[in-house]
Amino acid sequence: MKPLVSRWIRIRLGLIGVLYLAGLAIVLARVFSLQVLDRPRLAQLADRQHTAEIRLAPRRGTIYDRRMQELAVSLDVDSIYARPGEIRSRRLAAARLSASLGLERRALERKLEGKSPFVWVKRRATPAEAAAVRALHLAGVGFLKEGRRYYPHRNLAAKVLGFVGIDGQGLEAVERRFDEVLRGKDETVLATRDALLRPIMDRGAPEDDADAGHGLVLTIDHAIQYIAETEIEAAVAQARAAHGIAVVMDPRTGDVLALAEAPGFNPNVYADSPAEVRKCRAFSTTFEPGSTFKVFVVAAAIEAGAIEPGDRFYCEKGAFEFAGRVIHDVHPYAWLDVRGIVKHSSNIGALKIADRLGREPLYRYIRAFGFGAPSGADFPGDLPGLLPPLPRWSRITQGTIAFGQGIAVTPIQITAAVAAIANGGVLMRPRLVLAEVDAQGRTVRRVEPQAVRRVISEDTARILTGYMKGVTEEGGTGEAARAAGYTVAGKTGTAQKVQEGIRGYSSKRIGSFIGFVPADDPRLAISVIIDEPKGIPYGGKVAAPAFREIAEKALTYLNVAPQPLPPREIEPPGRKKPTLEVTAPPVEREPSPRETSRPATAPGAMPAVTPVALGPRVPDFSGMSVREALRLAQGNGVAIDIEGSGVAVSQSVAAGTQATPGLTVKVIFTPPERS
Repeated sequence: MKPLVSRWIRIRLGLIGVLYLAGLAIVLARVFSLQVLDRPRLAQLADRQHTAEIRLAPRRGTIYDRRMQELAVSLDVDSIYARPGEIRSRRLAAARLSASLGLERRALERKLEGKSPFVWVKRRATPAEAAAVRALHLAGVGFLKEGRRYYPHRNLAAKVLGFVGIDGQGLEAVERRFDEVLRGKDETVLATRDALLRPIMDRGAPEDDADAGHGLVLTIDHAIQYIAETEIEAAVAQARAAHGIAVVMDPRTGDVLALAEAPGFNPNVYADSPAEVRKCRAFSTTFEPGSTFKVFVVAAAIEAGAIEPGDRFYCEKGAFEFAGRVIHDVHPYAWLDVRGIVKHSSNIGALKIADRLGREPLYRYIRAFGFGAPSGADFPGDLPGLLPPLPRWSRITQGTIAFGQGIAVTPIQITAAVAAIANGGVLMRPRLVLAEVDAQGRTVRRVEPQAVRRVISEDTARILTGYMKGVTEEGGTGEAARAAGYTVAGKTGTAQKVQEGIRGYSSKRIGSFIGFVPADDPRLAISVIIDEPKGIPYGGKVAAPAFREIAEKALTYLNVAPQPLPPREIEPPGRKKPTLEVTAPPVEREPSPRETSRPATAPGAMPAVTPVALGPRVPDFSGMSVREALRLAQGNGVAIDIEGSGVAVSQSVAAGTQATPGLTVKVIFTPPERS
């Protein structure tokens, strides 16, 4: 028995040993497989479970106005993400997150139930939203810092600045055109957690400025921009118009000081406005200029020697058959000299001047003034306008172009063209960017003013300026553009709008006024376009008053001293002087040159007298808007330097201080808090 028992024990021990060795072999094989064969796959899986590789744009560069006021900045805000694999109940998490963030619950639930190990819940959340999510203490939900674009002046210059999308890419205007400069270089960051799901690293955009975007210094002046926006909004409301545009340019350099449009939008919440409202129409919309175009036709004829200043043209008493068409004037005229044709805006007179000039020279000078080609302002959507090729010109084409029909221009084109007359005959390329700066504010690149070409001689420009001054004198179509204390050279325009989709014109109109001020030493070239005004459509009624208001306030802001007016324009003794608050009553028709009984002072403007003497005391500007402060300062003869926008909160010289010659008071404005 004993040998059998001993043998059975040995067999059992042998079986156990074999099984042990087999198990050990299996374990070793599994270890080899995990550590050697499957190591790359498992390491990748571990990374996916515990880390997320995220591409983030660095801090976007700041956009400044020409006085280094911040127009667009980037602020660090929380972006909320989720790692679905670490969330216990995705349905419950989706319900709680959607309630806190105002998101659609089912869409968020589908996102959390997807296969991706990392998903964004909400990019660039508001502080209140981030605080609400933090209070939930949800496992698998985290935060990363990202830069959010913020426009501190809200609507101010929105059409110039544009806006930025959710991924930090520029979508319109300057933000889009210079996206590569402003955006900088993207960086990859990791969101990492340990085995207990505690955050090891949870950071956002890098603090190192090496890859940060560069800033831009624009030619826009925030104060002049505010003035232009305020006045164009008022003009559109007054005329019950569809749209309005005002462009203010320095004729010496081509700098765009203001580009205002109404209606506007708030780029901080750009999705609340339709795409049509967000477009910058000053570059991307064309219109027939109407009678404003006559000044360029007259300039071409003088420069080419086709006419002399003393030439007179018979204007057919208001109706003239030309190339099978009957051309009409608003008022009937017989003989007019060139100055009278410009002053009274005679279509027939302009047509006869263009006919004497000839189509080839006319076409050549139109091109020289920049029409029919993009303005070159380095702005997205810069249209060339519409100028029919010369071989397609018929005689009637030449005739209608003489008074601004059959040709389409952009607001920026016509502003640059009138600026060429203002500066003595040189077309300047419109400039929107002064410089590119790095994150420390050091200049990286300067953009110098660029002269495109000389269009007309200084003598021609001087003669034409005299004609354009007549437009704003008594009896001219642009009397309402006369600025208190400054001579104005300008031209009115009223054009029919082309029917959309079919040939011919609609009953809708565009009223406009272009010009420069002071006429004999121009600092500003201004264009005002009012689209589809209701009631009286004439440019002298709907656009000229806005020109006047912009010119007066901007020149006061720039400390351009008022000019002594000629003796015949001084207020006669005994005539009651209008105050600044007087508004013009509605006018039912275009003024006739025979209506000479109207006062020389433009309605609603200060009397045309010699410069106002300095007041004895500095006014109190506190609580006033920029417009109110400018009016009060002008009325008291005190020069002010505006900083910011909104309402006045402080001033450098105390109210009641004795005013001295040459005193300038710095007034700081702050946007009022939203109710």
